[in-house]
Amino acid sequence: MNAEKTTDYEIYLHSDHWQRMKKRTIFLDKYKCRACGTAGTCVSDLHTHHINYDNFGKEKAEDLCILCASCHVSEHEAKELVNIL
Repeated sequence: MNAEKTTDYEIYLHSDHWQRMKKRTIFLDKYKCRACGTAGTCVSDLHTHHINYDNFGKEKAEDLCILCASCHVSEHEAKELVNIL
């Protein structure tokens, strides 16, 4: 992402809409990491991850998932590696 898109993205992550989507996704994924099954002891332990950005700003349930911090980092590292190759 370029600097302008990053800024727009960061602004979006603080929006009321995104906060509602995060809460909904955490509920739908039963407060657990979809990758490893680790349960979050509090909401801040869980990251809402975009599976894709096809509906950015108008996400559907299938566009998002909950990951623990470790799996979230691993997911982004794997995507970066694929982009390099």
